[in-house]
Amino acid sequence: MDSEKVPPVKSAEFSFSDDDRTWGMLAHLSYFLTFVIGVSCVAPLVIWVIKKDTSEFIEDQAKEALNFQLSAFIVSLVLAATVCGIPLILVVCLSCRLCTASKAAWRRTEASIIDTLTLSE
Repeated sequence: MDSEKVPPVKSAEFSFSDDDRTWGMLAHLSYFLTFVIGVSCVAPLVIWVIKKDTSEFIEDQAKEALNFQLSAFIVSLVLAATVCGIPLILVVCLSCRLCTASKAAWRRTEASIIDTLTLSE
């Protein structure tokens, strides 16, 4: 690859205020609100709606945090359905099978008791 054909990378000087960094950090750390209130997507969405016009950095970081948290939520739903759902289906099917078998055994026992009672008379 020729170095003449590759355009040089321009490094931009970014200046963020401490307030911008704090809001960006809060957008990402809001994931831990899942353990407190059960919903993690609300905080970055609120941060994005409120601060999107004040800082491009906060807007970007709130979108990144929202994207990550929605992706993590979808993955956790899929994992919960497969890890818990499939064994649960198997347990329900097995218990229905066992209940049906025990009912059939009870009917056979009941029939033999009735037969014994009618034969003894």
